[in-house]
Amino acid sequence: MIATPNTALEGLKTLIADRTGRRYVRLVGRGTSALYVALRALVLGDGPGSAILPDLICVSVLEAVLLAGLRPVFADVNADRFNPDSHSVGRVLGPDTRAVIAAHVFGCVTPPPEVEVPIIEDAVQGLGGSMHGRSVGCLGSISVLSFHPTKMIPGFGGAVLTDDSNLWALIQRVSLEKAGEPYQTGVYAGVRPQLEAQRHRLLKDFEADPANIAAIRAGWERLSEEVEARNCKARYLSQSLLEDPHLGLDLPTLYPGDAIWRYPFLAPSRAAAAWIHRRLQAAGLPGSRPYPSLSAIYDPQPAYQSPELASRLVNLWVDSGVSFVQLEAILAQIRALPLMKG
Repeated sequence: MIATPNTALEGLKTLIADRTGRRYVRLVGRGTSALYVALRALVLGDGPGSAILPDLICVSVLEAVLLAGLRPVFADVNADRFNPDSHSVGRVLGPDTRAVIAAHVFGCVTPPPEVEVPIIEDAVQGLGGSMHGRSVGCLGSISVLSFHPTKMIPGFGGAVLTDDSNLWALIQRVSLEKAGEPYQTGVYAGVRPQLEAQRHRLLKDFEADPANIAAIRAGWERLSEEVEARNCKARYLSQSLLEDPHLGLDLPTLYPGDAIWRYPFLAPSRAAAAWIHRRLQAAGLPGSRPYPSLSAIYDPQPAYQSPELASRLVNLWVDSGVSFVQLEAILAQIRALPLMKG
């Protein structure tokens, strides 16, 4: 029997629910749309307020918070694995906090903070990993996923997952066509024109064509293999760079449950990070400067270490398109790092 578009779509939802151990699944057009739906559902339930997000994160997370009508509050991140610092989260938690967004940044799987507000697990990175026997995708009150050729699972779309029937009722009520008013107080008033211009791109329904559904299904079937291949390359980079302590690099601790999307490390200085990036770029090798500190742009926090970490952070790609020959070439460029100041 040939599956109809509707049965294929329902089958994909069932697959995602089975693989993540979740009860309810809503598919949307992209990861930003999924995070918006999760946040907006909490606004529908408890009213407007604030959402805590990591200071080092893709700007799409901030856009989803603003579009949902919530005030962004940034939490500092730790220097080892770039995840939200639990003590910082506790300090910025307030009576109007509607959610804490816990992200597995770069695929370094992190436990959700223990707080008395809903946790939205941003599982866009780290999918295929686990924590204490529980899979990424089931570690929050609500979890959000993203499918894209650059992510762990190809195709195009996002998913909102929960086990809570009350939250599920709210998630189903959220419209992507009739979005609410974005948060636009203070410095964020200047962001509104950009949000309005991109709203149609950020908030999208799922593309339920057969080719897209097939690509996502195939990605789930290859997920374990993809995670192991990336983790293998990340471990190789880590072990190789550990042999050169004179470079002064701060390397992340890798754990068995990780699902490394990009391999991050800290150069000894801002100048050294810029030098490595220029060398990799000139050689045509896969590496990049990752996220800026969002608080440094929108809400400076002098006590936070995240702006300094962002200035020293370098990302090395470990996806299937990167060969071990390229990894050796990357290591050669990094090992040529001269002693520099500042």
